Amino acid sequence: MNNIKKILIIFGLLFIIYQAISILLLNVDKLTKYIPENTLILRELTENEKLTLHLYHKIDGDNNYKLYRKMKDVINCESDWNPTATGDNGKAYSICQFHRTTFEEFKQLSGLTETEYENPYDQITVMSWAYKNNLEHHWTCDRLVDTGKYLSRS
Repeated sequence: MNNIKKILIIFGLLFIIYQAISILLLNVDKLTKYIPENTLILRELTENEKLTLHLYHKIDGDNNYKLYRKMKDVINCESDWNPTATGDNGKAYSICQFHRTTFEEFKQLSGLTETEYENPYDQITVMSWAYKNNLEHHWTCDRLVDTGKYLSRS
């Protein structure tokens, strides 16, 4: 009887370890449910993973997962998550491809006056505010994602 208890305890521990490893091996989208924004796991997160987590938290991905996925696709389409990307003949810049005038306008409207145009995290913060306030029409890729003309790679 004692050996059976030991075997059951060992199997129980192995199952718990298996579940923990399974959670760690999930992709970033699912992993964010279990990990606070600044937590390190096994390795330092890449800059793109950090930006993705920032978007997830800014948009409250647990409760707005469809919006999070859409914004992720729009950013993929606009800049491929390149924080130094330029577009619209040099008028649009960084990860969210804001025009400086649009960024400054949204910054003032939102009260996010400490945000900086060149900072990709701040661009995500302001873009998240814009999407929450029905201003997504400012992104060409939003229409492409909506109409299925942009196919997500993730």
